[in-house]
Amino acid sequence: MRLDIGHGLTVTETALAFLQDARHHGDLCQPPDWIPEVHHSLGGGEAVIPDALLYYRSRGTSGDGGSMLRALVEMDRATMGPERLAAKLGAYARLHQYVPAPPPGPPAPAVREESPAWPLLLQELSGTDVPVEVLPGDAETGRASLLQLQVSARSNLGGIVLNSGGLLVDSGWLRIFGSPGDAHAERLPGLAEINAMPSTFDPAWQPGAGLVIAHDVLGGVFALNGGNPRAAGRPGEPGEILYFAPDSLGWEALGAGHSAWLSWILSGGLQEFYGGLRWGGWRSEVSVLNGRQGLSFFPPLWSAEARQDLLAASRRAVPMAELLGLSRDSCLQFDGADPGFLGVA
Repeated sequence: MRLDIGHGLTVTETALAFLQDARHHGDLCQPPDWIPEVHHSLGGGEAVIPDALLYYRSRGTSGDGGSMLRALVEMDRATMGPERLAAKLGAYARLHQYVPAPPPGPPAPAVREESPAWPLLLQELSGTDVPVEVLPGDAETGRASLLQLQVSARSNLGGIVLNSGGLLVDSGWLRIFGSPGDAHAERLPGLAEINAMPSTFDPAWQPGAGLVIAHDVLGGVFALNGGNPRAAGRPGEPGEILYFAPDSLGWEALGAGHSAWLSWILSGGLQEFYGGLRWGGWRSEVSVLNGRQGLSFFPPLWSAEARQDLLAASRRAVPMAELLGLSRDSCLQFDGADPGFLGVA
């Protein structure tokens, strides 16, 4: 028992050290970003349970916006024998390569009407200084989407899909998809439409390389990595949030899962993330668009001219489908690399 108490104190002191260091360097790391003893399955009844799962966003240098880091933290107070330590390191190596296998037979329903995630998320939304509009949702569509995705309503992703029509963040700069009713579908498409889900439950359907969860007004795409990102030619780990950047025409791993990504957004992370891509008066210009529109720049955002002087570039509202199509065509033209599915808009 005394060893357990000492270990717990060491883990807590390590968490406080990360929090203090983040404040000292101007980085983003808050108490909810340190999650103790998260179960990571390896299949076959085997699992890795680190002392903590850490999310940490570095400030970055030279205006690059920094990076979102994710780490499994393991503490050893010189009490673990070499054999046990070697076994644990081997388990971590297997976790790095692990790809979950789908369960045999038809999937069990994942939808539950009681959703503790949603009240907690509403509380977080009410406490943020970031402007967020919650669109009314269609419960029937939400339940069908959760069943198709096999996502629990107890998660933030499931809570949004089941209980809202989506979130318009920063006056509509970022559009997080939910399940809108017919009256609001023109303002923002739903997650099911964006990801071309079947109209009725199909156990064989999968989101492929990843599930598109949000678009931004520039044509950027946030996606939740699928089970085998390496096979899909994408960076990051399974379940990690990726961003397709229209100014670099490539995918970037953000080092966070869905819940941490959402908390980062509500803590004001977008301001730094889009630092060099916003201009004076952007909010009033973006707020008049609907969720099916984006802004097309000329010269385009990836060009040397736009990077040098964004204010000199002209911009106009275009359908999001056109904006995403331009990005894909540019990728194919320059290096022949197809960015893959960016969503149906």
